[in-house]
Amino acid sequence: AGLLEGGTSIVMAGAAQDAVIQIRNGSFQSVTIRDLSLFLAADTKYGLHDMSTNSSRYLIENVTFTSNVVGTVARTGYCQEYTLGANANGESPLMINVQSFNLDTAFDFKSGQAYGATLISCGGIINNGGTAIKVGVGPVGGYQMTLLSWSGTCGTGALANTFLQVGDVTDKISVKNCRMEACDTI
Repeated sequence: AGLLEGGTSIVMAGAAQDAVIQIRNGSFQSVTIRDLSLFLAADTKYGLHDMSTNSSRYLIENVTFTSNVVGTVARTGYCQEYTLGANANGESPLMINVQSFNLDTAFDFKSGQAYGATLISCGGIINNGGTAIKVGVGPVGGYQMTLLSWSGTCGTGALANTFLQVGDVTDKISVKNCRMEACDTI
């Protein structure tokens, strides 16, 4: 099934789905997701799609998002995109050792209040033409992020690779001890 590391593995198979795991309304505060490997089928968009507007202070640790097949949709490991409910929470997500392999984007933060996102020792292998991290690329702004010890590689090929794509950011993004091989754009 491809590269799966540690803990429980969930392999998505069959027809295309939005996500291997969706977080919907009701998850609220201080959710922990730990020691999990998620394998995306060809046309599954997300490994973990956080759609709830009630969530803040997530801890996602030792999670791997993987795919080894070519799909017709762009695939993302973790997406924080609040499409359910009227709130716009999402403060202080903490990602530790979260890895994405053979996807188009590792992290995509789109919620309106994604302040204080921290990624520690995360990384992976991003497909050629992909973007490792997207922050504030979408209809709403309100972001701040800290990246510590990112280690990753972009696939080689004819398309440009991007490490960090920033949209409507209302605070600072701090980057320390990070490396991204075969990256064309920061």
